Amino acid sequence: MKEVKITACNEKATCAKKSCEIKAKPCGCGAAKKSASKKKATLLVKVDIGWGNSLFIRGEGGKLSWDKGIALSYDEKKQGWVFETTSTKKIEFKVLINDDRWSDGDNFVLNPGEKLEIEPTFS
Repeated sequence: MKEVKITACNEKATCAKKSCEIKAKPCGCGAAKKSASKKKATLLVKVDIGWGNSLFIRGEGGKLSWDKGIALSYDEKKQGWVFETTSTKKIEFKVLINDDRWSDGDNFVLNPGEKLEIEPTFS
């Protein structure tokens, strides 16, 4: 008999044939559901922040923190600043110039699987 590990969780199945096909059934551990529900979210920020400055993002969800920002990368082709993450929950955030000058207005929201384009203002 051949022992086969089912990758969705650490359950094992046994097969009596030399070559067999095991179809994974939900085991109730939630591992397959957790990995399947994470979706890539993309943020594109269209803003001119001046030569030599960088754009950062702070927030909650998607590995963000309100205490320290993550630098966004500038995409010449898209002509904007890009942030990508995977999450199962909504991400609430603000963008900052040089991680110290906050964007005006309310917090923005990025949902799992969403492609969001924003044009923030700064006072």
